[in-house]
Amino acid sequence: SEDAVALLAEAGRVLAESLEGDGTLARMTSLLVPKLCDWCVIHLRRDDGSFAVPAVAHADAAVQARLRDQVASEGELPLGRGG
Repeated sequence: SEDAVALLAEAGRVLAESLEGDGTLARMTSLLVPKLCDWCVIHLRRDDGSFAVPAVAHADAAVQARLRDQVASEGELPLGRGG
């Protein structure tokens, strides 16, 4: 559909704009929510096996704030657990 093509084109622009990983991932989550999904959390696996959460987006601003607070206080979100 035209909407899917437009979303892919915008995602391509976002990915091409910046070499800063975390900023690019944050822009990607904001692009996907709410166009494609209600929420998006990106987990990146570190070399030591733990996970970092560089980007969180949620259609509900209150839930998004709680998720970001949890990441700030704990450094990650456990997989499978949401707000």
